[in-house]
Amino acid sequence: MARVLYIGLDYYHYPKMICQEMVNIGYQVDFFPIEPRSFFYKASRYVAKKSYKKNIDKYHKRIIEETKSIHYDKVFFITSHFMSNGNLNALKKAHPTAQFIAYHWDSISQYDYLETTPFFEKVYSFDREDCEKHGFNYLPLFASGNYSKEMQNKVKPSLDIYTVGTIVQPERYILVNEFREFCMKNNITFYFYLKVTPVTFLRLLMKGIIPKNVSFTSINTEKLKSIISRSRAVLDVTNHKQSGLTMRIIENIYIGKKVVTTNKNIKLENFYSPNQVLILPVERFEIFKSFLDGEYIPTKSSELAINSWVKKVLL
Repeated sequence: MARVLYIGLDYYHYPKMICQEMVNIGYQVDFFPIEPRSFFYKASRYVAKKSYKKNIDKYHKRIIEETKSIHYDKVFFITSHFMSNGNLNALKKAHPTAQFIAYHWDSISQYDYLETTPFFEKVYSFDREDCEKHGFNYLPLFASGNYSKEMQNKVKPSLDIYTVGTIVQPERYILVNEFREFCMKNNITFYFYLKVTPVTFLRLLMKGIIPKNVSFTSINTEKLKSIISRSRAVLDVTNHKQSGLTMRIIENIYIGKKVVTTNKNIKLENFYSPNQVLILPVERFEIFKSFLDGEYIPTKSSELAINSWVKKVLL
């Protein structure tokens, strides 16, 4: 049986699902978080950068030491910028016959990983502009399967639109609040859940923005499922530093929901349909009402499923 060393962010339920899909297509998988999920590491990344770098390097060296005697056919990264070039080189030497593959779900403008790309035979990115500029393989994100295609038919919609996400830039917080005010004035039911890290909260305060109706914790998975199943559409406010489509867009297209997004790049995708997707001009919220009530046939989007994504990356 072929074996994969998978190193990536331990982010929500995604690593577990990716590992399962790798197993489904015949691989044995060893997963290591590229960064330990502890408050110490996350806090020191911002407030004690030298200490963080020293500790994360030691952590990566332990991964290399623990896996060096195992034969891997493939070494797969989701995000590589956490690991130093020295450790990437050591990992490469420890597994000289393995194919090294990297997938990036952040844009280079947000996290510059260009120095790491020479260590990989294949580099994928969800950001179309980065791929066109640097010659990477373009591959959108995936629908994890956590939300079934039948979800929208199980419950009669009681919400018109929802958004759930993390505040990365002030623009996201500002637009969501402007959209909320529009919905209140027009009798549109809108549910939103905005997570903010303590660091981002302080950044907003320094910009003169007092964040309201935000949370420091992620939404409960079962609650999110309920919100999605009861909603007719999703609002996606793209991080201004990226051109790639968010997981939020991919998941909702996959289950047949309507999508309202500020990301114009969705027009370039073969699953784009103007009846299902509204590209929202921030100054013209009123066009949302007619879009929401319009009829549409959900696109066939099996290529967005996680099993298809894993096969494209590994095979």
